[in-house]
Amino acid sequence: MNNDKDQNKDDAFIHHVSKLSRRKVRHRFIPMPIQCPWVLLDRLNCIRLKRRMQYLNRIGMQQRQTRNMQPSHGRGQMLLPYPVNMTTEELAWYEWTRDRWYFLLVQHGRDAQSSSSSSLSELPALRTLPTKYELVRYRLPPISSSIAATTAAAENGCNYDFKSPPEYVNTLLLHHPSITSQTISMPPKILPGVTLLASYPRSGNTLLRTLLEKVTGIVTGSDTRPDRTLSKALSTVHSLVGEGITSHSKVCVIKTHFPERRGYMMYNAKRVILLVRNPFDAIDSYWNMCCTNTHTESVSEDVYERYRDKFRALALNEMGTWADFLRYWLLNCDTTLRQSNDACDNHSGSGGPCILLVRFEDLVQNTEKVMQEVIRFMTVECPLNDTPLHPFWRWRIRRALNLECHLDASNTKDNRVNNVSVDTTKLGSYEPRSMNDEDSCSKRKQSSFGKSLLKKRYSAQDLCNMQDTVEKKVLYQSSGQRVNLLQLFGYDVFLQGFPRNFDEPNMEDSWSFIYPTEMGKNKVSSTIRVNQGQELRPAGSPYGRAMTRWRKSQTCDDTKPFERKSK
Repeated sequence: MNNDKDQNKDDAFIHHVSKLSRRKVRHRFIPMPIQCPWVLLDRLNCIRLKRRMQYLNRIGMQQRQTRNMQPSHGRGQMLLPYPVNMTTEELAWYEWTRDRWYFLLVQHGRDAQSSSSSSLSELPALRTLPTKYELVRYRLPPISSSIAATTAAAENGCNYDFKSPPEYVNTLLLHHPSITSQTISMPPKILPGVTLLASYPRSGNTLLRTLLEKVTGIVTGSDTRPDRTLSKALSTVHSLVGEGITSHSKVCVIKTHFPERRGYMMYNAKRVILLVRNPFDAIDSYWNMCCTNTHTESVSEDVYERYRDKFRALALNEMGTWADFLRYWLLNCDTTLRQSNDACDNHSGSGGPCILLVRFEDLVQNTEKVMQEVIRFMTVECPLNDTPLHPFWRWRIRRALNLECHLDASNTKDNRVNNVSVDTTKLGSYEPRSMNDEDSCSKRKQSSFGKSLLKKRYSAQDLCNMQDTVEKKVLYQSSGQRVNLLQLFGYDVFLQGFPRNFDEPNMEDSWSFIYPTEMGKNKVSSTIRVNQGQELRPAGSPYGRAMTRWRKSQTCDDTKPFERKSK
């Protein structure tokens, strides 16, 4: 009897096991946080390739509907928008090399006005995709490629050392002796070393980084820790995959907020782009970033009223931080400014790395002109000379700004910039907060300048106290004249009428005197050590990283976040 029971148990167990074996096994995929820069870049390029295919399919469908053509069935008849058997890194370099040489040959044919222009039919067709579908890459090309990729590159007419011209260019040079590699005007390369993008927080560095990536096709870096919430949002959501990268072999531009806050790694920089925004809007945006822990959301008006004293104290303190931030870079770079009016003062900017001042308001109003100045600063040894920017870089800038149709082939030697309207709200990685504000009804670009003043975030007494704080942190020219930082950039509310003064159509900069006349001429380029030294705020300041603890203490550890402004 017991043996029968045991046999039945064994049969039931075997039946149960066989039933489990016949079930479909489901694998559990656990999403893991990605911080590897190579994985982030490959993922970004794969997403862009998918969107590129969707874009081309939409264009093809529209063309078929216009011509009353029947859609072709079968995947085998669809032309892929990129060569096969390549990694995304190899593909990014292949497309950059192909487009670069294509433009140079077309430009040479137009400049020479010879029979060489007839050879353009032998070139592969240059794609006209928007720059948002172009792939990005790291600074140095791949050392070696796979056999499959090398074969695919040879079939598509590309040399994979990325130094010699592609194969179709060599063939063209053989068949057309009038075109030589010496007669083709090569664009200047990006200068070696790191170009630093220094800015006070919320001053538009994300917009400038995005534009630089579209123009150069190279990822921009940042010295912020990649595991922070805001850094992860930039790398995974807003397509800036260079967060945490400070190696000059991978990136040529690195964003930093030092000495406002110290980055997680020290490194050297040879050039500095100092991006400046009016402190009233920058501080207001900084408050929203601290309260929401995001780049795009803003708190409601009730939060401003509830924490009015906190906001006023932060604004007064951060106005001093904003001024000290500019003083640090103007005194430690190659400028003509001094810390004091003492003739024996040796604490001046003379002898530091070259610096380029970029005003955020100019970047929004005169985007093409500012981008030409930035690219010239990154590619020309002496950026203050009268040498025009190479047509290739001008073409890349216009493509990045969606102004390609405005490029006149007959005026490619003309270095003048046309005043063509550019909607910068669509060019960055995310829309600015002013686009989501309900009371931002004006459609002019100037409506975003000084919006915190238009909303009366600061009282008259607050503005007086803030401007008095900056007045105590003046600099001096070599002639002994005082330099007020607000007046230097046109941000003085009482004397210059900010922001109404930016309504003028051509408001020129007023800081050309800070550049030494011998800038870049026969000088040994010096470097600056970034993230070495003390931060501007004292150790116990409640307005720096301590704002995170304050926000969590007011929101029950972010379980009950502040009320956000409706979009």
